Amino acid sequence: MATAEWLKGEAYIRISEPAKARPIIDAALARVAIHGWNTKLQGDLMRSRGAIAATAGNIVEALQDYQRAHDIFRAAREVRSQAISLQDIGQIYSDAGDYPRALDYYSQAGELYSADPGFRLSTFNNRAEVLRLLGRYDEAERDYRGALKSARELGSPLLKVQILANLASAETERHKFGAAGQAIAEALGLSRSGDAASLRPAVYAAAAKLKAAQGDVAGAAALLRKTFAGDDLTKTTMPNKEFHATAADVFEKLGDHAMAFQHLKAFERLDKEASRLTASAASQLMAARFDFQNQKQKIFERDARIHQQQAEFRTKLLLSLFAAATIVLVLLLISALRIRKSRNETRAANIVLNQTNTALEKALKAKTEFLATTSHEIRTPLNGILGMAQILLTNPRLDAEAREQVQVVFGAGEAMRALVDDILDVAKMETGEVAVVQEDVAFRAILEDAARLWSGHAAAKDIALHLEIGAAPARILSDGARLRQIIGNLLSNAVKFTREGSVTLRAHAADDSEMLVVEVEDSGIGIPADHIERVFEAFHQVDGGLDRQFSGTGLGLSICRKLAHALGGELSVVSAVGAGSRFTLRVPLQRPDDGADVPQRCGRPASLAEARLLLVEGNPLTQGMMRSILEPVAAVVDCLPDGDSAIAAIRAATADHLLVEARSATVQGQLLMDPLRSLVATCREAGVPISLLFAPGDDLPLDEMEHLGATQLIVKPINAVQLIAALQGIYADEERSTEFPELAQHPKQQFTP
Repeated sequence: MATAEWLKGEAYIRISEPAKARPIIDAALARVAIHGWNTKLQGDLMRSRGAIAATAGNIVEALQDYQRAHDIFRAAREVRSQAISLQDIGQIYSDAGDYPRALDYYSQAGELYSADPGFRLSTFNNRAEVLRLLGRYDEAERDYRGALKSARELGSPLLKVQILANLASAETERHKFGAAGQAIAEALGLSRSGDAASLRPAVYAAAAKLKAAQGDVAGAAALLRKTFAGDDLTKTTMPNKEFHATAADVFEKLGDHAMAFQHLKAFERLDKEASRLTASAASQLMAARFDFQNQKQKIFERDARIHQQQAEFRTKLLLSLFAAATIVLVLLLISALRIRKSRNETRAANIVLNQTNTALEKALKAKTEFLATTSHEIRTPLNGILGMAQILLTNPRLDAEAREQVQVVFGAGEAMRALVDDILDVAKMETGEVAVVQEDVAFRAILEDAARLWSGHAAAKDIALHLEIGAAPARILSDGARLRQIIGNLLSNAVKFTREGSVTLRAHAADDSEMLVVEVEDSGIGIPADHIERVFEAFHQVDGGLDRQFSGTGLGLSICRKLAHALGGELSVVSAVGAGSRFTLRVPLQRPDDGADVPQRCGRPASLAEARLLLVEGNPLTQGMMRSILEPVAAVVDCLPDGDSAIAAIRAATADHLLVEARSATVQGQLLMDPLRSLVATCREAGVPISLLFAPGDDLPLDEMEHLGATQLIVKPINAVQLIAALQGIYADEERSTEFPELAQHPKQQFTP
């Protein structure tokens, strides 16, 4: 309430109604005396009351209030406010004509605080005005230029025009006409429009003063007429006093005695008013100093009485000290005993606290291990459910209603598996089991795979998916699996939260070439400012209500940031509601030792369980079914839709074994056998085994297939057990083999990919 009253009182002071401000400020001071003694607010109120007193001509009261405000600010360590109160006191002495003392206060204010360009401007300008009045023009010019520098820092045309006009007047008085002319030209340019236009008459006045000093009486007269155009010369204010004197002299020389007389009268009126104010202020200050001397004499007399009383007191004090020392010794002994007891109690409490912390750590570890174990164990039956759902969906005899029900089960299972994967990742991170490796990674291939994987989802929503990776290094040293996980998650979120527009995946080396930058930018719904950092917290979702529009656990971004930290980098986001988001991953950029972009293969894996298996299958549903069958027996299973993508992956050395559904290798405009030959030739050149899965037909005759040179031919239909056995057979027998399974042996397990 006191703050509100202060602001209201200040408003009245600013609109020159101090009579209305005084009772409001007094009421606020009474309130602060109870609830906020010696606070900055009390100091501000004292300054306001001092300003009211100064306006009313009560100089002594104003000075007392300003000094009290200064003491309060100093006690509260409010350096800026303390410096402002020094300026207030300096203004009192300046109004009283005591310019040396005013200059001293202004200088103290500038030495105490100079961090604020607005305050520096005020200090420099006040000092310069006083220095001009003292005739110290060189120093005045220096301070005006300091004020001008501060005005330029603030970028205020109004302040720059005011200081330039003052500077021009000072330089004119020093007969530096060239510099004064430059200052006036700049001020005229700044005052053409805006708030600064209100100061244009002051600029004209400074220019007239320059013209008069140069002997151009006619030019000075023209500028003075512009200065006072529309003004009543009987009501002009104190800042025009100096210009009236110039005008009286100019018009006298020009022979316009009537105009010269009017300006002379205006000058005399303002001069008398200034003299009266100065005399009043000076007399009040003199009275205050006289009263101070009386108070000082009284203090001397009081001090003499105090010295006598102190001598008597010392005698009594010595006797009391002896008794007090005895008491203190006894108390020290008692305190030592209590401290010892307290130390023992503290030691016992620390032991209990350590035991409790140990128990809590064990409980937390047990919880995390349980979470990790449970999540891992849920995966096994869940994979079985998903696999059986995929097999059911491939059954052509399944009616539409049953197929729809199985698709619901399959979709729910996929969502559950994603949740289990996220929970397992979080559990591993909490237990510190997440480790990163440094390996030769085909970075561009990872980006292309991620874009290819989510292009279908984007197309289904009619969203453009752009890939800008021309400036990205082809190969880096990092953890490919972790990079793939982060990029895939960011693309997933971008597609999910974008209703229309586009999603862009871009990557490049930073300007210093020490960091790799990956950005995923979308035109989606955006993130509110108060949720920007919270989106990286586990389980946090911006749309977290029961009726939310977007599904998800809220773990993805938390996992991504932790993985980014594990890679030695950082994940950040810039977003605005309705304007989309841009997630930026920055990780250290390390290139392979040879600096080349040509992949180097480190040797064939010893078994299928150690191999990175690349499946080429154009049907997304069949991809999902085959992945669920092959993931338990291979180290990594990646899927691509066509032969061109597979050739790029082989050349990037991201696969150890290729399993190709022959008809998925089709390239538009070419016969089916031609892309198969290219694919087989690429694999043989790279030393990668290739298994061709096909059903013989007119477009895939068996005799031509045998002559392609593939590592292995697998004829469809074939069941899951036979397919896995055939793939594992490559690592037991280096010779090329052809599998022709007997279809009738396992009728319930066979499928037709």
